[in-house]
Amino acid sequence: MLVNEGLAEFIRIKWGLAHKQCQLFSGEGELPMIESSFFLNKRGAIRHPPTLPYMSVRFVHTPAQSLSSINGQWLESAGLLAQEMSSRGTANAISLPPEITDVRPWQWAGYRAYVKYTLYLDFPYSIKQANESVRRNIRKAEKLGYRCVRTLDAEAAFQCLAETQERKGLTRYLTASDLQLAVRLIGDEGCRVYVCYAPNGEPASASIILLHPGERAKFWLVGTVTSHLQAGVTQLLIRTLLEDLQEEQVLGFDFVGANNPGVADSKIRWGARLVPYYVLNRYGVKPLLHYLREWWLFAKTPGRG
Repeated sequence: MLVNEGLAEFIRIKWGLAHKQCQLFSGEGELPMIESSFFLNKRGAIRHPPTLPYMSVRFVHTPAQSLSSINGQWLESAGLLAQEMSSRGTANAISLPPEITDVRPWQWAGYRAYVKYTLYLDFPYSIKQANESVRRNIRKAEKLGYRCVRTLDAEAAFQCLAETQERKGLTRYLTASDLQLAVRLIGDEGCRVYVCYAPNGEPASASIILLHPGERAKFWLVGTVTSHLQAGVTQLLIRTLLEDLQEEQVLGFDFVGANNPGVADSKIRWGARLVPYYVLNRYGVKPLLHYLREWWLFAKTPGRG
């Protein structure tokens, strides 16, 4: 499964989107193969669920092939996927994972592809790779008595998320009960909740991470209470989760987004490398309006990046 079954079930319950695993073979045998996980609305069109970082795509080529042969297999396989998506229709913009660097098959199928950015950390990771300002904030939070833990306390995490959404004027996609349901359905193998607590026991910052075997762990939901923003709690929490995640079978960490100047600056201080990813949309009036809305939000509204 390219998507955690519990996450797929949560998306079905919350947004009414059916999960469809798609495998396509461009040769006579089992390879080359491309597969993806679609979420379908009631009309059967592919819809990218709110808060989900990327649409999952995996390509496997035949072994011991030349680069030109592998490129040819990719173009043919990705072309089949682009055709499958076109036949089903897409209800909104689709974010491809950063590992997909060649989007020509979708462009040839009539999609507009525009670039966005995220930041990657590779494991093993040492805090020595981070900027001194990050390490200074960590020391500050520790000196003030903050503590960070991995927890099942979704309610404490939600307090931090809701306060951040209110402060930044962001769309509130999930309720407290939604988050509790998501954490329960996805389970510890696919979802980690980290909370930083103030000395008085108040939740100060929270990060919820998505995991999948063989992939990078990803930011899913993050938030810090305004009154604790200057205490270094966000940096302390990220260091805690990075140390914990390195014990799992994941390749590294994806900050999921580096498209807002302030957010990008804070993330790149961890020693992360900038990575592009592509967003697909169909040509037409609705996609154009969607693009203009995203541009307006980028220009006017601070966001998660």
